[in-house]
Amino acid sequence: MTQKAFVEDELLPCHYFDFMYGTSTGGLIATMLGRLRMTVNDCLEVYRSVGNDLFGRRKSSIPLATKYYHEPLERAVQDIVGSHCYEHENCDGKEDMHPIASEVDPATGLMSFDVNSPRVCQSCCLTATHDRNLSEAYLLRTYPHYYSETAPNWITRYNEGAEQLKIWEVTRATSAAPFYFKMLEVEIEGQYKSFKDGGIRENNPSGAALSEFHSLYEGGSDNPALLLSVGTGRPDHSQDGFAAAWPGPFGNIPFIRTALEKRAVLQNLLIKYTEGEKQHAQMREHARGEHTWYKRLNVTDGLQNMPLDNWVNGEWQGKKDVPGGASLTRMETVTAAYLAREFDGKVDTYAPPSIMLQQAAEKLVRQRRARELEGGERWETFAGKHLHKRRGSSGELEGVGNGKGTPAS
Repeated sequence: MTQKAFVEDELLPCHYFDFMYGTSTGGLIATMLGRLRMTVNDCLEVYRSVGNDLFGRRKSSIPLATKYYHEPLERAVQDIVGSHCYEHENCDGKEDMHPIASEVDPATGLMSFDVNSPRVCQSCCLTATHDRNLSEAYLLRTYPHYYSETAPNWITRYNEGAEQLKIWEVTRATSAAPFYFKMLEVEIEGQYKSFKDGGIRENNPSGAALSEFHSLYEGGSDNPALLLSVGTGRPDHSQDGFAAAWPGPFGNIPFIRTALEKRAVLQNLLIKYTEGEKQHAQMREHARGEHTWYKRLNVTDGLQNMPLDNWVNGEWQGKKDVPGGASLTRMETVTAAYLAREFDGKVDTYAPPSIMLQQAAEKLVRQRRARELEGGERWETFAGKHLHKRRGSSGELEGVGNGKGTPAS
């Protein structure tokens, strides 16, 4: 087919992925890229502008107390929804629902969703809720999903349906990290539920994404075309729960050694909470390597000891004393180094990051080109032509390119 000219800033990742899954910040990213159909550059600008509102002022410095106010996060998401709404005019972002409208199946009386029917990119945020019967993450989907009797018996059966929550409520639910933000309490079908950061259950959403794929495409496809997992940086396992020796004569005092060991155990638990390498290892085994349909990009070095709420002012892109500038510069620097490094046999099992990224991008581009070439109602719906017309702008993707942690299935 003839390749079209394109403007990189206008490329939409939702034209390349069928589903996007995310936990915590990844859930917010999945919502912006998938549910709100934003560009990557728009998301980066939002992240930079919102970071200071969230972490610029603490609510409390008392240990184990909630550190930050949740209201700035709610207002920020409402503003994002309002400025990127394609469903109605004069939107303030407060009432927009997270699930995408679907029809009721007359046979079952439930909302229906068929992956073989024309549809747009869907997204899902992983969260956690208190229920004695739940041991896995709780999925807040844009699509209703009910498990059939013939679904594979080895998949994880998460909660069913699509909770009728607003977009800002869903992002609050998935981002409510313990000790950082207050959990979300909301009424659903007459019952109150409390939601916390999905990392409590599953910080790496790739397993949930694969389980959903096999239950949604039941018998229709053996594996996704591509499942791309993007991590937040590999953790420091150098001590792995054991305290390093404290230099000097005080290091051998019994109560100091005991205190250091307890602190090391707590730090190790926090690492386990925020890391996703165990899930990555399981995914790699299931896919039989990263040369297949599964790819993972995760910064190797430089983010190990970076706090979840790190937001330090400093220089960024030549500008001095930028809010969060030092944090942004650090993240961009270590990411650039990661993508430029050579193969490292200690962490890489197939190829260096640049090759992994290139292969993932090529697969996504080929998939999108094939879809556009096929055309018809399915492509027009997926490209969101009807949505963009309602929004009042063309928003058409005029070429090819590539867009936390999201699978193309």
